[in-house]
Order: sequence, then C-alpha cells, then structure tokens
Amino acid sequence: MQVWLAAALVGPLSPRRPTGPMDGPGGPRTVENPLFHPDPSPWQASAACAGLSPSVVFARRAKEAAPALRACASCPVRSECETAVAPAESYFDGVCAGRLWRNGRPADAHRVAKALASKGSTRRG
Repeated sequence: MQVWLAAALVGPLSPRRPTGPMDGPGGPRTVENPLFHPDPSPWQASAACAGLSPSVVFARRAKEAAPALRACASCPVRSECETAVAPAESYFDGVCAGRLWRNGRPADAHRVAKALASKGSTRRG
C-alpha cells in the first residue's frame, strides 16, 4: 500500500516539489524515493491525510490546503506527525499537525480560518 504523508517526504527533497506518483508522458509513473515508505509505520497508517494528494498536503495557500487541514482536525496522530516532520527545523511547506506551514513557520491563523470557512460553504453543482 502506498501512502503519501508529509512525514514520509521531508528531508533533502523540496516539499514544494515532492517526488512520487506523477503524470508523465506515458501516464502515471512512480519515481523511486528513499524517503517514501511503502509500508508505513502504524501511526502513519492511522493518519487522516493518508491518501490525499501531495498537491493538497504541500499546498502553500490555505484554500488549496483546506482538505488537508480539515483532515488534520480529526486526526488521531497529530503529535506523532509534528514530531516526525519537525516543520520548523525542516523549513516545511504544507500541512502538518493541523497547521499550514510556510518555510517552517505557521501561516497566519486568520487567513487559514477564512479559507476553511469559505471553502466549506461554497457548493458547486
């Protein structure tokens, strides 16, 4: 089972351009990544973000990150995620432990709350 989590991708790779399943000229392909864990640890398998697109987890804007932020709100492993990712020390960009991070700093909470409210109330049919 392939699971993409922030904790599995942080390291020498840029979180803005995670290596992993991508669409190439011949269709989807998998790039080998030494930080990718095909068999996640038990806490990673329990993460609410398991299976979300890397473009959502590593989004720099609150509106784009809203699905990951909502998943984090009810995630049972938030503290394990923050410990593994260490967003401040790794200059992390994306969603980790219920917060949106930019260059290792938490994004403005007011903007994040506004994006979550507008994203949740907008319905498209």
